[in-house]
Amino acid sequence: MLVELRPRGVAVIESGLASVWLAKDRYLVRATFSAAPHLKEAPAQAHVGVLFDSSKSNHSAEAGFATVRAYLGHMPGATIDFLTFDREVRWPLGLKLPVARALAKLAAFEIDLRNGSRLDDALRRADAILQASPASVRRVVMVTDMLARTELTAELLGKLEWKSGAVLHLATVAEGPAALNRDDSSKWSTLPRRTGGLFWQGSTAALTDNAARTVYKGWARPKRIDKLVVEGLDASFDAPASLDEGEALTHFAVVETPTPRAVVSGELWSAPFRASVVSDSASGKLAAALTFGSDFWSTLSEPEQRRLAMLGGVVSPVTSYLAIEPGVRPSIEGLNRENEPRGFGDGVGRTASFYGQSCVTCHAARAAVDKRAWLDRQVLEAMRACPSSARELRVTFESTLDEVVDVGEVVFSPKRDARAEACVREGLWSLDLPESAFDAKFEAHSVTVRR
Repeated sequence: MLVELRPRGVAVIESGLASVWLAKDRYLVRATFSAAPHLKEAPAQAHVGVLFDSSKSNHSAEAGFATVRAYLGHMPGATIDFLTFDREVRWPLGLKLPVARALAKLAAFEIDLRNGSRLDDALRRADAILQASPASVRRVVMVTDMLARTELTAELLGKLEWKSGAVLHLATVAEGPAALNRDDSSKWSTLPRRTGGLFWQGSTAALTDNAARTVYKGWARPKRIDKLVVEGLDASFDAPASLDEGEALTHFAVVETPTPRAVVSGELWSAPFRASVVSDSASGKLAAALTFGSDFWSTLSEPEQRRLAMLGGVVSPVTSYLAIEPGVRPSIEGLNRENEPRGFGDGVGRTASFYGQSCVTCHAARAAVDKRAWLDRQVLEAMRACPSSARELRVTFESTLDEVVDVGEVVFSPKRDARAEACVREGLWSLDLPESAFDAKFEAHSVTVRR
């Protein structure tokens, strides 16, 4: 068992700013921004709703299921409601389970994929459950392929009522190396951002490994400051877009005017934060001393070097305790300056690699299917299975990949028959669309048959 002790009340980011006069119209500026080693804690005793897409079009269901298990492993003491949704919303494991019990049941759970993607119903159900919860911390994570009926637009989902105050993470997960990236540009990001959460694009292997466990900790707590902006520094400073916990930025420059204040802002998930820092004498003394640990000092004049050396209280090429004549510098003979360590930089050099995501469906090939003939045959069989005196039946429905995602009109003519139409509607919902013929992300169908 690993026990970690961490101080309470640690700032999201620690900042330092020095602005030291060198000469007329010349000021040394040193700014530092250090993200806390541990930005936030995963909440204890949270009530968590997990909404899992069990629709047939979710071809990466096993990978998505692995991310859920990885995430729940980072939610100590949580109470879990695990809901699946297709045409209906279900509780296959029971209600309000301790997280250890939920993980044990999930280990033996087999996903039953069906038609329908009522993700809006699932969100409403989870919101109602958590609204009634006594827990002070509430979370919802939805894993879905985002393939829905045309009626459910991103704009409509973005306006969905959200009363529980729970932070919502909405995510799509593909199969591949473990990765998790926020996607604020997605049209589906509006609702989760309203709650303080995010829309994510993720990937993982079907079996949860150590990489996935680490990566998907990012749903339990923020691990990075995103949308980083630093104001008040000179134009030579170029802040990165994000700063991982434990990372730091350092900026050295000589500018023409004082820099009394800087402001840093960003987001933890989608919650904004803002902090300011002012220059002070202690930071100025430190900056003066550190100048001589970099190559930056060589760009300064001797008087400027001397001023900084005296301010920082350091031995330097212009100040020393050696008994030599005034004006004579210590010898540097024998020193290989090309191999000296370099500590100066305008920022932090980082390389971030993200695995490209592609949703690849790898299923056994089937014989080619004539889609129109297949649809006509299925609707005609449904018509015969639902007795009616009507001679004609017209139906409309929508599909996403090999899933019936919505059933529209079901009309017998010349005379309507409500009972037979309801029967046919149920038959359409039970269709098993062949993957070899139904592979479009979205398709609308209209079929008319006669007898």
